[in-house]
Amino acid sequence: MKKDKILLIGIALVVIIGLASFFNLGQKESPVSAEGMSEEQRADFDEKAITIGLKDYLDAAAYEKIEKIKVDHKYKSIELYALMNKSDQYSSRAGGELASALEKYIDENTSKLTLDEPYTIMVMGSDGQKLNK
Repeated sequence: MKKDKILLIGIALVVIIGLASFFNLGQKESPVSAEGMSEEQRADFDEKAITIGLKDYLDAAAYEKIEKIKVDHKYKSIELYALMNKSDQYSSRAGGELASALEKYIDENTSKLTLDEPYTIMVMGSDGQKLNK
């Protein structure tokens, strides 16, 4: 009798967990809608999302080199301003790494952004020089 109750409770738990996971599997992340947002609001939204999201794509040292990110929907460009100059020893390599991480983030998270592709990606140094090729 006791074994039957334990078996019945176990089966009930499996069924409940199975149903819960089944209904959650059908939910997909819905894409962000730019409807009703001004260009400035879209740019601000994307800048914040990219700034936060890049933490997962860069090591801490590279992430700390990011000064700011500017998204311009009118000219379809994304500018990442880095805390380094063109004259710094490894600036072009670091600029390339930042650009690659930014491209990868955008490719993998397009539904979380309001970007209409394609976009030009530029990594700019604090001296105003382009760091990526």
